[in-house]
Amino acid sequence: MYTLKKKAISGVDFTDLERYTLEILRQEDGRLAAEIRACYDYVFVDEYQDTNPVQDEILTLVSRGDNMFMVGDIKQSIYRFRLADPNLFLAKYTLYTPVDRFAHGAGVPGVRTGLSSNFRSRKQVIDAVNFLFGRIMERSVAEIDYTEEHRLNLGASYPQAPDYNLATELILLERDEVDEGATGSREGPQGGGGQEDSELEQYEALEKEALLVAAKIKQLVDPASGFRVWDAKASEYRHCMFRDIAVLMRSTKGRANVVLDIFQQCGIPAYAELGTGYFRAREVEVALSLLAVIDNPRQDIPLAAVLRSPVVGLTPKQLAVIKAMCPQGQFYDSVKGFASLEPSRLDPGNLREDLGEREILEAREAAAKFLDDLDRWRTMARRMPLAHVLWAVLGETGYYDYVGGLPGGAQRQANLNALINRAMEFDKFGRHGLFRFLRFIDRIRESKGDLGSARALGEQEDVVRVLSVHKSKGLEFPVVFVLDLGKQFNMEDLRRDILFHKDLGIGALCCDLANKVKYPSLPYKAAQVQIRKDNLAEEMRILYVAMTRAKEKLFLVGSARGLISQMDKWQDMRLDRAVTFLDWICPAVLPKLRQVVETGVQDDVDGPDVPFDIQVFGLPGLPGIPQPFARRGQGEHTWAQVKHLMPLEQPGNREVYDQVRQRLEWEYPYKALSQVPAKMSVSELKSKLDLEDEFREFVPALGERSLSVSKRRRGIERGIAVHALLARMDLSKAQSEAGVRQEIERLCSLGFLDSQYINPEDASRIAEFFNSDTGKMLVASPHKVRREVPFTIGIAVNPAGLPEEHARETVVVQGVIDAVLDTDDGLWIIDYKTDSVTTQYLPQVVRNYTPQVAMYAYAAEQILGMPVKRVSLVFLTAGKEVAVDWRGYLSDLRLDDVLLLMSR
Repeated sequence: MYTLKKKAISGVDFTDLERYTLEILRQEDGRLAAEIRACYDYVFVDEYQDTNPVQDEILTLVSRGDNMFMVGDIKQSIYRFRLADPNLFLAKYTLYTPVDRFAHGAGVPGVRTGLSSNFRSRKQVIDAVNFLFGRIMERSVAEIDYTEEHRLNLGASYPQAPDYNLATELILLERDEVDEGATGSREGPQGGGGQEDSELEQYEALEKEALLVAAKIKQLVDPASGFRVWDAKASEYRHCMFRDIAVLMRSTKGRANVVLDIFQQCGIPAYAELGTGYFRAREVEVALSLLAVIDNPRQDIPLAAVLRSPVVGLTPKQLAVIKAMCPQGQFYDSVKGFASLEPSRLDPGNLREDLGEREILEAREAAAKFLDDLDRWRTMARRMPLAHVLWAVLGETGYYDYVGGLPGGAQRQANLNALINRAMEFDKFGRHGLFRFLRFIDRIRESKGDLGSARALGEQEDVVRVLSVHKSKGLEFPVVFVLDLGKQFNMEDLRRDILFHKDLGIGALCCDLANKVKYPSLPYKAAQVQIRKDNLAEEMRILYVAMTRAKEKLFLVGSARGLISQMDKWQDMRLDRAVTFLDWICPAVLPKLRQVVETGVQDDVDGPDVPFDIQVFGLPGLPGIPQPFARRGQGEHTWAQVKHLMPLEQPGNREVYDQVRQRLEWEYPYKALSQVPAKMSVSELKSKLDLEDEFREFVPALGERSLSVSKRRRGIERGIAVHALLARMDLSKAQSEAGVRQEIERLCSLGFLDSQYINPEDASRIAEFFNSDTGKMLVASPHKVRREVPFTIGIAVNPAGLPEEHARETVVVQGVIDAVLDTDDGLWIIDYKTDSVTTQYLPQVVRNYTPQVAMYAYAAEQILGMPVKRVSLVFLTAGKEVAVDWRGYLSDLRLDDVLLLMSR
């Protein structure tokens, strides 16, 4: 479809250009490639490590082989997701002869020379990089060894630094401990140990990390701290400013905004290019509402938004008066009617709104002026380019200047400029008109959800930059914080049903349709292992790029749950088992880290010097997390009152007090609707109808007996196992105990059952049932039996107390029917139970299950379109089968009532 669309408009994308270029250069006669080669004396390639195979072949075809000069660093190849192949660089690096061993005329394929001098960073940063990667960058994990040829050598010359600790700092945060069983294992394919961190927990940890970083930033920019940065242009040291600082993250999507929020609370100006927030910006919403009204004023919500906005400036009470005085028709009709009223008819006496005559007259004048302007703007929209119309409207109303005077005015105006630019680009495609432009914006919202805010940042803006490691490539900053190092690597591409690898080909999951399971094939496992290895190598290079962005001061910040227990795992952790950056960093500094955790001091430890200052927060006996919030004056006093649950002072303004009281005492008018569940499972019927408590009235002994948790869990697991057996067993073997046991062994070997949850007597009881009349029918007609039938059905209910317009709300009900038998007369619903029940109490137990099977029968009739002639409850343990009068039950207790009872 994408290719057809491009052909329809004779368009190509960048990938097409590469492919077509290669096809042309590959022509059999090779004349064109030869002509192009003759045009160039030399071919220079920068960032060669990020070249993909297609680009590499194009470069090879347009060069002679002895005139191509390539520059790159395989340790900075971080664009594999764009198909960059670092092995292209590695192959030439291995093949080419070092320049110090090269002799002219030797006929070698190529010559290489190392550029290991770093002219960016201080010695402290270089020492930290060399120390860490000298211990973790190995060929088995990173595709190269961090040998002397790859080590950084100091090339930058900084004058004598001020008296400040410039050592690289590793800041670790202890996350709160959580229940071991709550999140499951963190192990993925070839993954490391530990537990998987929930997304919520990661966000909470990120907020705490951001607080630590905010405290450090405030310390760095405080002139009293003594920290200075070297200003090369002025050839002098100066105080550190916010613009000297960058916060780097592996991924900013959905996470950078968390950091920005914390920085804002702490009074730190910061900026990040986010992928969301543009369409939610107030000024963009108002501008789009204004365009929508110009296109079609009979849209109540955009019209009310424009009238309420500073474009017109009406208050909510004035809007209410307009509708109250002219209630007929749409809101646009009300506005027109209100604007045309004679002043003598604007009597506020009969209105409940507390408005004076002057306010009503002002509203009328504003509405009349807006309607006059609207007519003129609509005429302009038919005659002028869209961008001109939008700019004229924003200028006439003064709205562009208005938003420029608000906090963050430059950003707000940049957002409006971006909207004007999009309109200008849209105008280039011909006279599509305002309606199509609005449709275009709607499609952007639907497909992308949102856009990032327009860029309004200059190089000299004094703000902290928050950006991804990929965005930082090629940049440098005096101070760098590498944040979120405890976030797990993204290995989602290992969980797809079909995997692709450039060398190994395609690996797919095997699908067992009969047993409804998927399992990995050998090609799938091979591709999975290799893709994970490639991903780990990429992650290690990303860490290298992040650390080498720093010029003068580097901070590494991360959090982990259970730091003390993690240290034991880091002691023997293999590099290829890492799932976070901390799994590489912490083992390299483990002796010093352990000493800091145990003693709180950083004295030298046995072994090589560790060029990191380590700080740990959140453990007993160690510092807590600072909270550098910018609170002043009354704000601090109010916060203290809230924190200690003390009553706040009542506002002096009685009107404000009454408004707050009115809002606090407001009650939702549709309480009945809020009690109706949007979605429920049929299995919840038994507990929601509370019939079990009624049953205890008939059987007092049951109320006195309390099963232990382990016994209840055992019963649930046995019920699941028996149902799995009945759903998957071969019915031809179901009438003998030996045959049932064979099926149990078969299903256990396939992983569908765990034999520990099947009781020894279950085989005989199942065989006994299949020798009954009902069981014989199932065995005799296996092709007519549907087992484990899932269903989803929407049922309309009408809760009491709801107004007519909200009647018949839909509740989605889900469930799984154990067995459905197709007979000549209709459907037969069979539901298996493993309850231990005696004949004496069987009627009460049947009553308990009746709502559940009644819902099964109702759903089967509605979905399959066939009548249900019989519903049976089969109690396997008791050896009893009971027919259920489900129609009589639903006639006595309406379906609406069943669902309403379920919601309580």
